[in-house]
Amino acid sequence: MKILFLTSRVPYELDKGDKLRAFHHIKHLSQRHEIILFSLSDEPIPAEAKSALEVYCVEVVFYPIAHNKALNGMAVALPGNLPMQAAYYYNKGAQQKLDKLVKQQQPDHIFCQLVRMAKYVEKYTHIPKTLDYMDALSKGMERRIKTAPFYQRPFFVLESRRLRKFESELFDWFNNKTIISEQDRYFIEHTHKYTIQVVPNGVDTQFFIPDKRETHFQILFAGNMRYAPNIAAAVFLVKKVMPLVWPYFKEAKVLIAGKNPAPEVKALASYKVQVLADLADMREAYNDAQIFVAPLFLGSGLQNKILEAMAMGLPCVTTSQVNNAIGAKKVEQVLIAETQQGFAAHILYLLHHPDEAEALGLSGQKLVQTQYDWETVTSRLEALINPVV
Repeated sequence: MKILFLTSRVPYELDKGDKLRAFHHIKHLSQRHEIILFSLSDEPIPAEAKSALEVYCVEVVFYPIAHNKALNGMAVALPGNLPMQAAYYYNKGAQQKLDKLVKQQQPDHIFCQLVRMAKYVEKYTHIPKTLDYMDALSKGMERRIKTAPFYQRPFFVLESRRLRKFESELFDWFNNKTIISEQDRYFIEHTHKYTIQVVPNGVDTQFFIPDKRETHFQILFAGNMRYAPNIAAAVFLVKKVMPLVWPYFKEAKVLIAGKNPAPEVKALASYKVQVLADLADMREAYNDAQIFVAPLFLGSGLQNKILEAMAMGLPCVTTSQVNNAIGAKKVEQVLIAETQQGFAAHILYLLHHPDEAEALGLSGQKLVQTQYDWETVTSRLEALINPVV
């Protein structure tokens, strides 16, 4: 089967959740199908990206979009009903390029990642299509309203409303729909939302393998440190949680690891907190810490960093919102907290009970290995696209 795969970002380097998900879907689908990749990009494309993706794709097409023109597209769309991010990523030149590609390649199936790309394939009613919602983006925007600066709140209110309507409207444009978690599926406002198939994120369990060594940090939080929910989590961890930990475990050190940390994250650095940017191999961070702590209250979807940490055998402490997407057993596979006091209590317990911490880490690792390996996860998607296989 010939599959046309559409993404709003080039799925390489693997520094963001949508890139990671797209890359591994492409990698595993390519074992039995021909993949044609069409990716937009509003940022510089790594020199090695095309060659890295051509290993799995019969054709790779990148279409750069200028940031200023994309912002202009948002301004033009403001009086209408199109979500701002869909307007930002929609480009007439890209549409023409895609139309030529479809005519040349005659794909058997179109896979569209994220609702922001849906407008590109609306007219292709004669080709079977699959939409990967990934997250309930409208809910993610809604959650950011309360914590956003007052001058940004009107934008998040507007975007949340538009996304909610758009997520429902485009449901009927596609033959198949997928989403990362059951809780995200619940937030899609469509009568038949329960027909959306849950295809969670995964982990490369052959890559994320723990390497037992002496650790230099007690606590780790990692991720894209330009992403608002991650910024909020890092600040909460250092400013709210750790002041409750340090009086009882003075030597506890925190590592915040992630690409291009925002100024708010950089400002957290001290002799007890290290902010590590642009780490070439995230396994180094996982191997250098005792506990992974993710106090995430914003955003949506399934957090790759939790799955990676679990795969590396780290005991994890996070929120119920995050774990709802993972489905780990509380106490046995993950510890759950909702307040700074709760996070501090769990951290102190694990620091003072290393045997229990190791058991928690091993239990979480087993969960990931059996349920969240990328090959296992992608097989669910393949069953939708090509039921015969």
